[in-house]
Amino acid sequence: MKVLSNDSMRPNPLERHLKQQYPTLVLKTKEFFSSKAESLKRMRLDKSGIKVSFEIAFIIAKQKKLHTIGEELIKPCVLKATQLILRRCRAKNEVYFSFE
Repeated sequence: MKVLSNDSMRPNPLERHLKQQYPTLVLKTKEFFSSKAESLKRMRLDKSGIKVSFEIAFIIAKQKKLHTIGEELIKPCVLKATQLILRRCRAKNEVYFSFE
């Protein structure tokens, strides 16, 4: 996983990043990336618990907050949201969901 700075999010540095890191994707259309983003939103949550934990910890660190906020506030919220989503998916026999 690469973390890009705010300055890197401008069009020219992003284009350079794309050409250097992913040369096979340079000629792909905007629709390709849009459909890819949609499919990623609908991915199963199978082994992503560690990834999610890392992302939350990374956000907390970037905000320069105490790590305990993850245990005291974020963890209970994520657990409750997961329970509600899984209950809803089970009721509708859905396998996929997205955060839109």
